[in-house]
Amino acid sequence: MDRALAHKLNLAAASLMEAGEVTVRPDDSLQQLQTRMTDSGWGQVPVVDPNTNAVIGIVTRTDLLKTLSPKASPMARLNLAEKLEKALPPERLALIRAVAEEAAAQKSPLYVVGGFVRDLLLERPSLDFDVVVEGDAIALARALAKCYGGKVTSHSRFGTAKWLIAEGGTTKAEGGKASSFILHPSSFTLHPSSLDFISARQEFYDRPSALPSVERGSIKLDLHRRDFTINTLALRLDGHHYGELLDPWGGLNDLKDGLVRVLHSLSFVDDPTRMLRAVRFEQRFGFHIETRTLQLMEEARSSLEKLSGDRIRHELNLILDEACAADILARLAELKLLTAIHPSLPWDDGLRRPLVYGMNQPPPADWGHLPDLGPVP
Repeated sequence: MDRALAHKLNLAAASLMEAGEVTVRPDDSLQQLQTRMTDSGWGQVPVVDPNTNAVIGIVTRTDLLKTLSPKASPMARLNLAEKLEKALPPERLALIRAVAEEAAAQKSPLYVVGGFVRDLLLERPSLDFDVVVEGDAIALARALAKCYGGKVTSHSRFGTAKWLIAEGGTTKAEGGKASSFILHPSSFTLHPSSLDFISARQEFYDRPSALPSVERGSIKLDLHRRDFTINTLALRLDGHHYGELLDPWGGLNDLKDGLVRVLHSLSFVDDPTRMLRAVRFEQRFGFHIETRTLQLMEEARSSLEKLSGDRIRHELNLILDEACAADILARLAELKLLTAIHPSLPWDDGLRRPLVYGMNQPPPADWGHLPDLGPVP
């Protein structure tokens, strides 16, 4: 509610709250509380009197985060080390181990997060991944470049760094550590050209649709800033924690149930592009958008008007890159999201066939030499 007021949103209380039967009692354990939050997807749970059933308080995910330390977390963790090693080629595994060794030396917990972990569990692993560091991501990237070669670009404001692996080195840097990962021109095609590092952080939106302000945070807070629960899964890579799955927000359950669910009621207000992404993931995976999430999309639909053309174009390009682009566009039209972007964005089944046909045809030979048609009237 505080965030809604800060955004100066004229919303009814019902837009931010949801009636239900998920409660805890004062004598319930933290494990019971966390399990109920995870199973229900609720971020706020009423505390009720065991005798009268009257509400006597409320606990939130933030309360839980402040109380639980990673070492004391009662949640049992699945280990995906074997699945990870079967999914990745040896060169990528060697790269991961080299990064994990350096992170362990810096005493910085290291995680691969989001879509990579989601797709690994869906048996459709990707070779592209980002890593999140509970510590200084820029320092970690620079240490790796010093040890193995390559270059680093960084953004101190966001605590992010990009290790350009294929630039500036031919072999393991002089004085580098012994490792199965060696940077050599013959292996450049086997490794990613770059690797992104992100310091675990939390985000604050000064106004709806704006880019966020950030500050350093824990991995759990970092995961909570993400778009959907299925993208809040993290796989730890350093030390004896190698392969541990971290799932603080119920992503694994939603993945099993085939649900796309936001983490809080103002998610689409904070970032309206998430509405387009929700539909993209729904259609790509054959999932369903969770009922409450659909309701929040309907309430936030007008926020799409506030997005810049660049951000909308970026999301539309991602949609058109999908094999099921026509299904995504049809679903966006069904949810009235296309016309929310612009009234002149229609969709009907008559457009499906030419779109599918056009997407499956190579561009014409003279695609890059189209005639100059003059200024657009």
